[in-house]
Amino acid sequence: MKLKILFFLLWISAFSALFAQNASECMAIARAQIGLGNDEAARLLMQRVIYFDRKTYGLECYWQLATINFRLEDFEQSAFFFDILYQNTPSDSIKNMALIGKASALLLQGKHAAARRELLSIKDTLNGQWYYKRQVYLGACYYGERNFDASEAIYKKILKDNSNTRKTALKKAYKKARRINKRNPKTAKIMSMFVPGSGQIYAGDIKNGLNSLGLNAVMAYWFIYTLQKASLNDAILSTGSWVFRYYAGGFKRAAIITEVEKDKRLKQNFQNILKIID
Repeated sequence: MKLKILFFLLWISAFSALFAQNASECMAIARAQIGLGNDEAARLLMQRVIYFDRKTYGLECYWQLATINFRLEDFEQSAFFFDILYQNTPSDSIKNMALIGKASALLLQGKHAAARRELLSIKDTLNGQWYYKRQVYLGACYYGERNFDASEAIYKKILKDNSNTRKTALKKAYKKARRINKRNPKTAKIMSMFVPGSGQIYAGDIKNGLNSLGLNAVMAYWFIYTLQKASLNDAILSTGSWVFRYYAGGFKRAAIITEVEKDKRLKQNFQNILKIID
């Protein structure tokens, strides 16, 4: 009986050593793959390492998996691993770095409010590059939520070139953002009901606006022409479905196009703001 117990203990010891060796080998290969730029292979190996030996390599793997997924544009997984890193590290500085990393991944998913909450939970011990990065991301969160006053206030404080030229440029950029944001999808829809295509033009999509105006004008002309040459029933039968399709479809799309164009122009304007503050 004692011999069996001894054999079992020896077997467990040997298995544990082999287990750790496999984790160590996987980790070495994963690091080499990262150095070679093979992120997909490194990601699979890192996940295997966590399975083998989370206690020894967990923190490094969480960091690497967060950054690898970020590079691969899998921002949901990136945010997930940054969160696990935050929960497991005892270091306040790494916790702050993890929160900033998670916030950046959330921002790129368009989750501005969630990213803002992460950034505001960071302890006020940041300095240098990390403080600047946190403020840039926080300003982006407020901008994405269309709280332009809060965003502008943050960026005013971190202007690298505090000249009047930069301050004026920043003020103009936020003035433009507020002007873009005033465009109302409901207004565009109503405008297109009265004058087809005018809602799209109001939204800034001039090409589709003119197309809509032209198509509706042709359909209206054909309706009137058929009415004069034949009868009301013939005019309705020959052009009614087409008029309804282009007219009704036009004012419904006007509201959607307004929101899409507004979002696109706000993003373009934000890129300009980032250039100003840098």
